[in-house]
Amino acid sequence: MLKIDWAGMTAKQREPYERQAKADAERYQRQMLEWNAKRVKRPVNAFMLFTQQFMSTKALNYDCVTDAINAAAKEWANKTDGQKAPWKKLAGDLSKACSAEKPPATSAKPGLVLRAVAKPKPKAAARKPSVKSAKIRVAATRKAPKTIKQIKPASRKNK
Repeated sequence: MLKIDWAGMTAKQREPYERQAKADAERYQRQMLEWNAKRVKRPVNAFMLFTQQFMSTKALNYDCVTDAINAAAKEWANKTDGQKAPWKKLAGDLSKACSAEKPPATSAKPGLVLRAVAKPKPKAAARKPSVKSAKIRVAATRKAPKTIKQIKPASRKNK
């Protein structure tokens, strides 16, 4: 519906559209709640567990979150496998608990339509035209103007 039509409508004329929009919003919320209830969240990995602990204890020492995350990543990279073991064990336990709770969900988000998308074909290597063929094409497209009107730019049509 056009904006002009909507602005010109009375409240009574708008009512069916507003009712339909409200019903659609409620349906969407209901579907999202159902989808979220079925959804299996991916378990947290060892690095994420370490980062959570790092942020809760040492993040205040940094000016911004980005600096704190970068420091956590550097500290994680400098740890040996033995030092990473507690977080890896906890991540493995959480992973087992998550997989035992629910079967994997395969449904898409509500309101989304899944379509098969064709894989784009790889582009063939573009041939570089030779100078000679380019000159021939340019010469073939040029036409000598027959009259003065063809030389002048096209004028606007009468208003």
